[in-house]
Amino acid sequence: MDFELKTLNRARLCTEKCDALVVLVSQDASSTIGADAVSSLAALAIKSGDLETKPGKLLSSYRTAGVAATRLILVGCGDASAKNVRVAVMAAINAIKSSNVKRVVLSLCALDEPSSDMVR
Repeated sequence: MDFELKTLNRARLCTEKCDALVVLVSQDASSTIGADAVSSLAALAIKSGDLETKPGKLLSSYRTAGVAATRLILVGCGDASAKNVRVAVMAAINAIKSSNVKRVVLSLCALDEPSSDMVR
């Protein structure tokens, strides 16, 4: 399996074509929410109680308006510590591994300042 690291801003993230877009959302997400489709959906889901920011809690959608990815998966990662990020990523991978997903984009842009430990 090949991995590629890219730096994508939120607007570019919404146009990234992939089978699954996984966006990590921290408990402090309200300070990092933008005006793009993914951020708006995350803010609305948190406000309505449909998305918990506890590590590993998921909210999935299919063919979301304004998002080029086929599937959008919002994943809570708590305080965004390296451990909680790992839990969140594993929950997302477990949720999609039985589907026909071939290309996954993992976004850390909803986190305040991703550290090198989070990325590893």
